[in-house]
Amino acid sequence: MYEIEHGVAMPGRRHKYPFPELEVGDSFFVPFKDPSSRDETVRLAVTIGSSACHCGKKLGRKFATRTVEGGLRAWRIS
Repeated sequence: MYEIEHGVAMPGRRHKYPFPELEVGDSFFVPFKDPSSRDETVRLAVTIGSSACHCGKKLGRKFATRTVEGGLRAWRIS
């Protein structure tokens, strides 16, 4: 038989990027490892953009991402 336990908290999923912690107007910056690599800049933009979209739908919030000098920045806009 297995013992039934009550009140054991399930570990939460950790987010790679801090979207859940952002307040409206807050942003975070992710630097490019190799700014001269076009493949890396596109991959990072797609990865963070996808994560922003997923977190936004899950949390009922809106985020915007932009490529800036040296990396990518993401903002919470609502």
